[in-house]
Amino acid sequence: NTEPAPKASRMNRAILAGTAVLFLFSYMVILEPDYPLPEIEDGFTMDASDSYYRPNGDGTYEVLPPADPDLDPGTWKWTSSFADNGAFYIRDGLALALGTDMQRVTEEKSAYDSCLTAVDPEKDVFPKLFMKHSQEDTNALAMNQANIDNIVDQTWAAWMTDSSRDIDAEWDAYVESVKSAGLTQNLEIYQKADDVYQNSVN
Repeated sequence: NTEPAPKASRMNRAILAGTAVLFLFSYMVILEPDYPLPEIEDGFTMDASDSYYRPNGDGTYEVLPPADPDLDPGTWKWTSSFADNGAFYIRDGLALALGTDMQRVTEEKSAYDSCLTAVDPEKDVFPKLFMKHSQEDTNALAMNQANIDNIVDQTWAAWMTDSSRDIDAEWDAYVESVKSAGLTQNLEIYQKADDVYQNSVN
């Protein structure tokens, strides 16, 4: 009897949708100044987690240093605020002064600016998170990837631990075995999904 599966699926989707709405509402309250913000002793807070953000009164915001002096900014952020890939809304044009940890990350990443400017988002970026697959394709991807991983893991382990193995001599056969295990089909499935995505954004 396959009837319970659709019901469970609908329930899971309902729970996820409800969670997304709660996160969305939370961030609309947090980062949209048209909504009332709770008052605290030293002004206003953008976050329900005791003074993590603060509006400056001029439409800009700043991330406050840790309220706990024993915590670094990164640990404080992850343990005391919404800091994950959840559903959230940040209005366009929001001016936010980041915490010292993220300021350092921005400075470090600037070393790659010249490389990133050469990246073509349409040709050089693999938009896996935005791809949609049929159930049949999803099952094929998973099964093929398991077979591929099995070959790759065993072969690479042997190459690294057995000095008598001739990688150059075995390479072509290795590549063909991975293709036969499902790599070719997976690439075709991903290409199909990428074509659909690219057409949807262009």
